[in-house]
Amino acid sequence: MPIKNKYILAPACNNPLNTKGDIGLKVEMNDVNKVPFDEGNSDGKYKWMHAKLCNVNSVNDLKDQPFCLISSNKCPKNWSDEIKLENNWNLCCKNT
Repeated sequence: MPIKNKYILAPACNNPLNTKGDIGLKVEMNDVNKVPFDEGNSDGKYKWMHAKLCNVNSVNDLKDQPFCLISSNKCPKNWSDEIKLENNWNLCCKNT
Protein backbone atom coordinates (compact mmCIF):
# COMPACT_ATOMS: atom_id res chain seq x y z
CA MET A 1 0.00 0.00 0.00
CA PRO A 2 1.62 3.30 -1.05
CA ILE A 3 1.88 6.12 1.46
CA LYS A 4 2.64 9.71 0.46
CA ASN A 5 4.00 12.59 2.51
CA LYS A 6 4.23 10.64 5.79
CA TYR A 7 7.19 10.80 8.12
CA ILE A 8 8.47 9.01 11.21
CA LEU A 9 11.11 9.82 13.80
CA ALA A 10 13.84 7.21 14.07
CA PRO A 11 17.37 6.76 15.41
CA ALA A 12 18.33 6.19 11.74
CA CYS A 13 16.31 5.66 8.57
CA ASN A 14 16.45 2.11 7.21
CA ASN A 15 16.98 3.58 3.73
CA PRO A 16 19.38 6.56 3.82
CA LEU A 17 17.63 8.00 0.74
CA ASN A 18 14.51 8.47 2.91
CA THR A 19 16.34 10.71 5.39
CA LYS A 20 14.79 14.17 5.14
CA GLY A 21 16.72 15.78 7.98
CA ASP A 22 17.22 15.90 11.72
CA ILE A 23 14.71 17.03 14.31
CA GLY A 24 15.18 18.04 17.93
CA LEU A 25 12.65 17.26 20.64
CA LYS A 26 12.60 18.41 24.26
CA VAL A 27 11.98 15.31 26.41
CA GLU A 28 11.26 15.46 30.16
CA MET A 29 14.37 14.41 32.08
CA ASN A 30 12.50 11.49 33.73
CA ASP A 31 11.81 9.96 30.29
CA VAL A 32 15.19 10.44 28.58
CA ASN A 33 16.24 6.81 29.12
CA LYS A 34 13.14 5.61 27.20
CA VAL A 35 14.08 7.47 24.01
CA PRO A 36 16.24 5.76 21.35
CA PHE A 37 17.60 9.04 19.91
CA ASP A 38 20.89 10.87 20.35
CA GLU A 39 21.07 13.05 23.45
CA GLY A 40 21.78 16.75 23.33
CA ASN A 41 22.00 19.52 25.90
CA SER A 42 19.82 19.85 28.97
CA ASP A 43 17.37 22.71 29.16
CA GLY A 44 16.15 22.84 32.76
CA LYS A 45 13.40 20.23 33.11
CA TYR A 46 14.03 18.89 29.58
CA LYS A 47 16.80 17.35 27.52
CA TRP A 48 17.16 17.82 23.80
CA MET A 49 16.94 14.52 21.89
CA HIS A 50 17.81 14.34 18.19
CA ALA A 51 16.08 12.01 15.73
CA LYS A 52 16.17 11.47 11.99
CA LEU A 53 13.07 12.49 10.05
CA CYS A 54 12.38 9.57 7.69
CA ASN A 55 10.02 9.57 4.71
CA VAL A 56 7.73 6.52 4.60
CA ASN A 57 6.78 5.22 1.17
CA SER A 58 4.85 2.08 2.14
CA VAL A 59 3.67 0.06 5.11
CA ASN A 60 6.57 -2.31 4.44
CA ASP A 61 8.97 0.49 5.43
CA LEU A 62 7.61 0.22 8.98
CA LYS A 63 7.87 -3.53 9.58
CA ASP A 64 11.48 -3.71 10.82
CA GLN A 65 12.10 -0.01 11.40
CA PRO A 66 12.23 1.20 15.01
CA PHE A 67 10.38 4.51 15.06
CA CYS A 68 8.44 6.99 17.17
CA LEU A 69 5.52 9.33 16.54
CA ILE A 70 4.32 12.48 18.31
CA SER A 71 0.78 12.36 19.67
CA SER A 72 -1.60 14.40 21.79
CA ASN A 73 -3.33 11.13 22.75
CA LYS A 74 -2.31 7.98 24.57
CA CYS A 75 0.18 5.67 22.90
CA PRO A 76 -1.20 2.57 21.14
CA LYS A 77 -1.30 -0.68 23.07
CA ASN A 78 2.01 -2.61 22.91
CA TRP A 79 3.94 0.60 22.18
CA SER A 80 6.04 2.50 24.72
CA ASP A 81 4.46 4.24 27.65
CA GLU A 82 3.89 7.91 26.99
CA ILE A 83 7.19 9.75 26.88
CA LYS A 84 6.49 13.32 27.91
CA LEU A 85 7.58 16.11 25.60
CA GLU A 86 7.41 19.85 26.08
CA ASN A 87 3.89 21.38 25.85
CA ASN A 88 2.13 18.18 27.06
CA TRP A 89 2.72 16.20 23.86
CA ASN A 90 3.59 12.49 24.00
CA LEU A 91 6.24 10.60 22.11
CA CYS A 92 5.09 7.06 21.32
CA CYS A 93 7.73 4.55 20.23
CA LYS A 94 6.98 1.24 18.55
CA ASN A 95 8.29 -1.71 20.52
CA THR A 96 10.26 -3.87 18.11
